[in-house]
Amino acid sequence: MGTTVLIDLGDDWSVDEDAPGHRRARPRFFLAGLAGVLVLLLSVSAAPPRSAFVRVATISVQGQVTVEPGPRSVFVGEQTLGGQDVSRYSIATGRRLWRTPVSDTPENLRYIGAAGVVAVSTFEPVPDSARLTVLDVNTGRRLWSTAGYPLWSWPPDAQAQRGQYALLLLGAPAGPRQLRFVQMRTGHVSWSRPIEAGSQVQLADWRRSDAPDILVVGPDGVATVLARATGAVLGRTRLAGMSGPDGANDPTGQTSVSVVGTSVIVQRRAGSVTALTDYTLPGLTRRWQRSGPYFGFPGDCGPVLCVAELDRLVGLDPGSGSIRWSVSDWQGASLIEGDELLGYRIAAGERSGVLDARTGRLLLGLGGWSPLAAFGTARLMAEPDSSDYRYTWFARLDPGGAVLHPMARVTGIGLQGCQPDRDLLFCASMESDVSVWRYAA
Repeated sequence: MGTTVLIDLGDDWSVDEDAPGHRRARPRFFLAGLAGVLVLLLSVSAAPPRSAFVRVATISVQGQVTVEPGPRSVFVGEQTLGGQDVSRYSIATGRRLWRTPVSDTPENLRYIGAAGVVAVSTFEPVPDSARLTVLDVNTGRRLWSTAGYPLWSWPPDAQAQRGQYALLLLGAPAGPRQLRFVQMRTGHVSWSRPIEAGSQVQLADWRRSDAPDILVVGPDGVATVLARATGAVLGRTRLAGMSGPDGANDPTGQTSVSVVGTSVIVQRRAGSVTALTDYTLPGLTRRWQRSGPYFGFPGDCGPVLCVAELDRLVGLDPGSGSIRWSVSDWQGASLIEGDELLGYRIAAGERSGVLDARTGRLLLGLGGWSPLAAFGTARLMAEPDSSDYRYTWFARLDPGGAVLHPMARVTGIGLQGCQPDRDLLFCASMESDVSVWRYAA
């Protein structure tokens, strides 16, 4: 039986030659200072020990940054007092390949391999100040720019259509607005459509639908479903409880509309009771309605619709609204894959766990472990070291086997500055750099 030991890796380097793959949404980090020391948990055996994490690049950056993985490289948006720019760095060498100044804050970067571009977007609360700028991947050359901001589907688009086109929303929220469907490489407008002031716009989920249709809910409560590729109307109806002064633009938040899986669900609260009304996509046929002490927003949990009550989690049948299961002491859940959910607990000391989506049964208690990023792109979990909070443990979750594999113990890297991408981990350290680590995914 092997013996477990702690080993200080120091500055062990290797070269990354593999494309890290694609990932859609990017958080922003603020860099505040201190290099990370990685202490690895290794199992001693007859074979030479192999590091669970190996640093493959260290990139010096400044100010407020946004990071997006690319092929054998990483794109970094930086905002400092001197301005803002977007750069591409080689993961193998850490060398900057190009740098392009941009006129607006690079709040979100998206690498779009099919179009050979990097989309740089910003969104500000000031009317008409949102902007999208598109750069060439290989040279950083600015290809085109427009007012408005892109509505990306999540999870990432199907491989065959990934990134070829984007849906843009232009105009101030209080005034007339416009939807434009544009080709990402050229900016060519495939179709456009005006929408009323005060309208809400949402996208259907790629994971649950082969066609990420567009839902537009007007201030009068009339919902319209548009085909993403053509802008054609696929369905239209007036949603229950969405008309009048407290309908679609309800300032109290008592009424809301959510695209959940293959449904549109209207929530309308009245005191401690919430009514849920379900409509199918894309035709918007009304299927069912039920009321209960629900709060928060309904969630897509694969074979069920997850709805939270004050002290329990309920799994509803998406087709009928009937209760399939109900479990106490859970507040919410999100779909991992297949029939597994990541559940969030109310009880202290047991914050999360893997649940069976069909029964609500607990498959694996995770204690204080929590996901480092959205599932669908990684299975990396993190937990503060209870004996020394300067350190954080990392582990890999195998939901299918309901097993958690501890991997490494890290200090000096804030979890808010880390994001995984397949077998790479990108961390904004506290010494004004972005470190790239390869780990056993």
